[in-house]
Amino acid sequence: MSAGHIDWFDKNGVKFSAILDDASRKILVAGEFESANTANSIALVDRLVEDCWDIMPLEELISDRNEFGAHRRNGKKEWESRFKRHLDSLGIKLITTRVRHPQTNGKI
Repeated sequence: MSAGHIDWFDKNGVKFSAILDDASRKILVAGEFESANTANSIALVDRLVEDCWDIMPLEELISDRNEFGAHRRNGKKEWESRFKRHLDSLGIKLITTRVRHPQTNGKI
């Protein structure tokens, strides 16, 4: 099973995001953006699909608990977001990290 990890990093007001291969920690795609938002996260995933899908199709993508992935519905464990729907359309399962779990948070 192939899994990746998407993360955001801010340096002097420049937002940097990358998707890493979760096994090797190699950067598959990365980019600098003016803002960290859903549209830019989706654009990065789309670039991954365009550049790497033939050799590295992702089945799972791990993400920190941020505004792009963890919108709870009705106080339950179910959640929904535009980012999650986009990944679902590609057949990628979005997994959010646990709170205060340094092994999965902040890979960049």
